[in-house]
Amino acid sequence: IMEVITLTRTSNKEIFINTDVFLSVARATKEWNGIMLNHKEELLQIDQVEKELEDNNFLLFTFVDGFGRKQSIELKSVKVTV
Repeated sequence: IMEVITLTRTSNKEIFINTDVFLSVARATKEWNGIMLNHKEELLQIDQVEKELEDNNFLLFTFVDGFGRKQSIELKSVKVTV
């Protein structure tokens, strides 16, 4: 069993799902922070993301884009069998 981090983007008005898979929390945090920079949101440290994933198993960010679509971005810890 292996633990990976997934970053999933979804929209409520279109069938749009995009999932990236990361093998390290550091790389996933870098990607998450890149998205948060675009939205002028708080950036997180690797240890903050590790704790959040340990405590809640996910981070969630939602917003409405310029076209009125509700968007969500979820960072989640997932166990997979290899």
